Amino acid sequence: MQNKELELKFGYVGHATDLFEIFKNIGKVSDQNVEHLDNTYFDTPNKDLFAIKAGLRIRRSVDYCEQTLKVKGENIGGLHKRNEYNVDIKRSAEVPNLSKFPNEAFPKSFDIDAIQKKLEKVCRINFTRNLFNVELLDSVFEVAYDNGFIETRDGAKHPLNELEVELKETKVKNEDILDLFSLLCTQLANNNIPLVLEPFSKMHRAA
Repeated sequence: MQNKELELKFGYVGHATDLFEIFKNIGKVSDQNVEHLDNTYFDTPNKDLFAIKAGLRIRRSVDYCEQTLKVKGENIGGLHKRNEYNVDIKRSAEVPNLSKFPNEAFPKSFDIDAIQKKLEKVCRINFTRNLFNVELLDSVFEVAYDNGFIETRDGAKHPLNELEVELKETKVKNEDILDLFSLLCTQLANNNIPLVLEPFSKMHRAA
């Protein structure tokens, strides 16, 4: 599913301590991992990226540093669908380089050079991610539990506590994807996981 992202976002009520064991009741779990991530999001003073429903960030972890552009987002019944572009960059980079993304990522009228000159930091999101895969319904989902904080440009910090479930592989037809996620939600409800639907991305909650 190259350059595509299909995921559900939930707010998590309380602190998750046993998700890996809970998801064993839903499907086959594997590849458990924990990583610390530090995201910095960017836009212009006039919010030109926000206006085209795009999110731009630099993500730093112990093992890598990359810039990411997420564009043309849709929210269909709580299912987030959008294009995503990831490019490795130097750890010392202070702002993303828009020219590294493919031209088709932007609207035809988008002045990349002009926007590049006006980019500034919008917020920082620092969190610990607990990550694992779940196999069910002829599909592989990546489950990520994020716990940390969102720091806005005025220095205020807000708690972050959410669960993301992203579709990584599937044999299900495109027209049946929504039904696939509906069945997954039923499984989550049956296992009494304390979730509330989160319609907004991390960046848009801080904007």
